[in-house]
Amino acid sequence: MSARAAPRPGTASFDRPAEYRPSREDAITIRGDIWRRLLDLTTSIASDQDVVADLIADHLRMAVRYPFATQVLDRVSGLADLTPNRRAALGDALRSALQFDGDTLPEQTRQAVEATEVTVLGGPGVLDRIPAILSTPVWHFDELYTGEPPPVLVDSADVLLAAGNLRRIQVALRQPEADEQTMYAFALALGRRAGTGLVAPLLERPTLPSSAFTGLLRGLAERAPDSADAHLRAWLAAGSLVEVLAAVPYLPATMERAGMAVKANERARAGASLAVASIASPSAAGSTRCRQRLSPTWSTRS
Repeated sequence: MSARAAPRPGTASFDRPAEYRPSREDAITIRGDIWRRLLDLTTSIASDQDVVADLIADHLRMAVRYPFATQVLDRVSGLADLTPNRRAALGDALRSALQFDGDTLPEQTRQAVEATEVTVLGGPGVLDRIPAILSTPVWHFDELYTGEPPPVLVDSADVLLAAGNLRRIQVALRQPEADEQTMYAFALALGRRAGTGLVAPLLERPTLPSSAFTGLLRGLAERAPDSADAHLRAWLAAGSLVEVLAAVPYLPATMERAGMAVKANERARAGASLAVASIASPSAAGSTRCRQRLSPTWSTRS
């Protein structure tokens, strides 16, 4: 019995059907239908909107290369309830599309990408975009990020300071969905540029998120070292030991700052020892109450 001859490349057999390869027009139609269905999920109650937004952001740069790009961009511009994180992801995808494909896109598509970017980032002004900017990982602004704030964060800090609205600065520094490294770099730029009188109320009590107050204090320490040290001494005196220990490693090293860190560490360890001792050796009254709860036969005669 002779062996079955192998089918020639590109031909079908019962064991291996011919591979279906759609034409270019069919492929574009299929992709357009996939995008329509994906965007329909943005209005579905049953779908996870974070997952849907991530999928759109991951593939949006490719979508602008197809003839149906304007329809996709129109739908993206109309997305509702965009959180800062979703705005940041979509804005990052559109910024990449303009950066890498802007010169090859049709003029109408390029203008639609720019208009959609303005919409998803929250508006044309820097103040409108700050929530989305602070939610974007810092290395998306600068692939060679080495600790210096990228220009977009420096410009954002300058615009925010020029507005002179302390309340708005506090809101920006307390943004819940901010990327930690981006927030640190942004606060660093603020601390370097803000007047001491503006920074003082923000650092009077270390209630800002850690990345915000460490960046702000580092920027202040570079411009006004004595003022930064005064804040550390005030925190130490007020018992804000964790904040002192968190801030000192980010500051230029000095003997005084090292001494404050040692004092904060000693006080924190002493406080922890007292807490453990109080748990291990409860008062007599406390012991009696514990026995009452634990022993069902306990009585006043025992």
